[in-house]
Amino acid sequence: MHAVLSPGKTHESNCLHELLETCEVRGDESDDFINPIFLAGDKGYRAEWIDECLVETGILPIIPSKSNED
Repeated sequence: MHAVLSPGKTHESNCLHELLETCEVRGDESDDFINPIFLAGDKGYRAEWIDECLVETGILPIIPSKSNED
């Protein structure tokens, strides 16, 4: 499990790339990096570009919708 702590009033989406960089792990038998399968986040990570970025890297976003979204 990996987390990024941000200062108050900083939008969480600003930390996405830092979070993805810190959650890469090396495989047991090689030097290849393994990306996570899921990324769970709160509504601060709800943005279309975040979903697209995660899906492009093979990560399934688990992020609740905002109250004004479908």
